[in-house]
Amino acid sequence: MEVLVFHLGGHRYGLHLDAVSEVQAAVRVTPLPAAPSVVEGIIDVRGRLAAVFDLRQRFRLPPCPPRPSERIVLATAGTRLVAFRCDRVSGLVFVDASTLEDPR
Repeated sequence: MEVLVFHLGGHRYGLHLDAVSEVQAAVRVTPLPAAPSVVEGIIDVRGRLAAVFDLRQRFRLPPCPPRPSERIVLATAGTRLVAFRCDRVSGLVFVDASTLEDPR
C-alpha cells in the first residue's frame, strides 16, 4: 500500500494515502474552548472547517509550540475533514502492510 510519511517529535509515521486530502503549510489554529484536550482547534480550508488533532498528545510525545516550518496534513475520517500538525512530510512510499506497527 502507499503511505504518506510524516515526522513528529523525532519519530516517523505513515498515513494510508487514500485517507490524505492534501498537505499544506502551517496555518493559525483557532482554539475551541470546550473541545477535548486532543483537539487543538479548527482551521478553515476553503470554506470547510476541519478539526485539528494534537497527535503529540495522542502519541504521548512532549508538547511543542506551533512553528512556521510545520506542515498540516488534511485527511478524511469517514465523511469528515480532519487535520493534524507535523514537523515535516518526507513523501510517499510503498510498504508491505505486514511491516507496519500500530503507533499506540
